[in-house]
Amino acid sequence: MQNDNHPVKNTAKIISIIILSPILLLTLIFAWGYVTHPIFDKFDQDRFTKLDTQMQSLFHDLKTTSNNIDIWKYAAVCSANKSGWMITGDYNCITSISTQKAVTSVQEVNSMQEKYYSVINRSTILKQKTELDSELPGDFGKKFVVSSAEKRYIEKQTRIECRYLIQIGQTEGSVDEAKDNGEYGSPIVDKIGNATISFRCDETARDHWYTLVKSTSSLIP
Repeated sequence: MQNDNHPVKNTAKIISIIILSPILLLTLIFAWGYVTHPIFDKFDQDRFTKLDTQMQSLFHDLKTTSNNIDIWKYAAVCSANKSGWMITGDYNCITSISTQKAVTSVQEVNSMQEKYYSVINRSTILKQKTELDSELPGDFGKKFVVSSAEKRYIEKQTRIECRYLIQIGQTEGSVDEAKDNGEYGSPIVDKIGNATISFRCDETARDHWYTLVKSTSSLIP
């Protein structure tokens, strides 16, 4: 005798599977995240720890080259990333090596460029990503005007991108917006300018592996 309940039972099984499948899938996703989250965190933290170690080494080389003539500073900090007003849950983490000094001629700037750029450019921990790019090409290193040059590198062990930047700008308080003397190509006011060299690496991180700050943009670029 044929069992009339067979189709009903099959339908009930199908309905149960449809209902339970999303729950099972969510459970598996949660379990996978729970297991792998610490692993990915550890990998990410090790990566930024290595970057810090590598940049501390480069910082030491620059300080040694300076021989206390120029004051070099180092920072490793993170700030929370946001989308509008909402925190996204990840962080912008950077290492920043920088020095600033007053300069009175383009020759002084060229001397700084020759002295420190060579240390960075020949570093074995870095891989060149771009050529040195001057802004403005006809001014940087030739005229004592607002100008800059930059070059991008990859730190070999972490694959994190870094940027070398040298800038000549007006001294604090000498920028006159009415005269636009802060624009590129503007002659340096009173023949006293501000030269900045920085080497900055940054990457999005899963957590704040360095000191947490409100914003990384307040550091020298």
